[in-house]
Amino acid sequence: MTVLRLGRRRRLQGAAFAACLVPAAALPLATAAHAAQLEAALRTASDLALAASARLNARIEAVRDPDTVAMSAVDLDLRLARAQADRTLDPFLGSSEPDMPVLLWDNDFDWRPVPAVELEVNRRTTSDGTGDLWGSGVIELGRDPDGMIASRQSRADVATGFDLPLSARGAAGVAAGFNRAQGGTGTLDLPTVSTYGTFAPTPASFVDLAAGLGPLHASAASAGGAIDAGEAGFATATYGSRFLAGTVVLSPYGRVETAVIRAQPRGVDARSALLASRTSAVAGIRTTRPIVRPDYTLAPALRVEVRQDLARAQSLGRLVSRELTIAPEIETELAPNWTARVEHLSRFGGDGDTRSLQLRLEAKF
Repeated sequence: MTVLRLGRRRRLQGAAFAACLVPAAALPLATAAHAAQLEAALRTASDLALAASARLNARIEAVRDPDTVAMSAVDLDLRLARAQADRTLDPFLGSSEPDMPVLLWDNDFDWRPVPAVELEVNRRTTSDGTGDLWGSGVIELGRDPDGMIASRQSRADVATGFDLPLSARGAAGVAAGFNRAQGGTGTLDLPTVSTYGTFAPTPASFVDLAAGLGPLHASAASAGGAIDAGEAGFATATYGSRFLAGTVVLSPYGRVETAVIRAQPRGVDARSALLASRTSAVAGIRTTRPIVRPDYTLAPALRVEVRQDLARAQSLGRLVSRELTIAPEIETELAPNWTARVEHLSRFGGDGDTRSLQLRLEAKF
């Protein structure tokens, strides 16, 4: 993330974020701790902008997929965050000891897993070719330690839009979205308006473009946060191809993502602002092999993606971020109008390794 400071016709720039905060006359509150809070807040804001762009890229992928015909859709995932009140309070189970050696312990292992509470709303209709209205996203309702719903702890990543086929080779659309993140620096909200499109230069290639912007707000509950307000924008460009290798469909692609944040630090003169940018390069490949039989349909798939931050502040001893994503999945049609899908998602690097397993059973009626 490259950071600049703007104010009174004077510009300071540097690779390290803390270097912009050295002049005491410019930012009197610029201590090492304050610089760390601003760095974390700007990183959270850039994550919100890139999450909004990822939602659009997922929609573009569905638009140009020839196998996807149900384009007018609503796909909303409502989740209830876990809370301390969900855990077992039996005093006799207060300290569980595993039987395996200490060297084999996993620091993230939860001896009393709390089941996730989740409700998914999904509705799809076949496109008639004149335009499609869609909505998708995830809303996670936050909770206090006592188990009560707390809106200030909630997170959101939702978008809705309308796309229209322009020709046999291209389509375009507009969308509105809302993203909220809860971090150590407080709660940040980012409503966005954006536009997106896809074009096929050749029958076997595609170019996807997306751009959006919106105001950045710090919720009232995050009075201790480092950012008061600001603006955020993003832009992505993707180029890829789609071809057959025997019975396997291969789709390699490359993408460049950029997020730009202009933020007003809390407690600082209104004429001073921070300008931060973050650019990432993504390279990936998606493979599918549809298997059609008279009694069933099976569609295994695999996505491998590598993300590399190209420009980002390296203050506070942090290195450039690199992330690897591996996502195998399999989808099968069990019976007419009944579909099952299993996906295992693994991410390595970035802010930490994560793994998840998702099982979905869908019925059309």
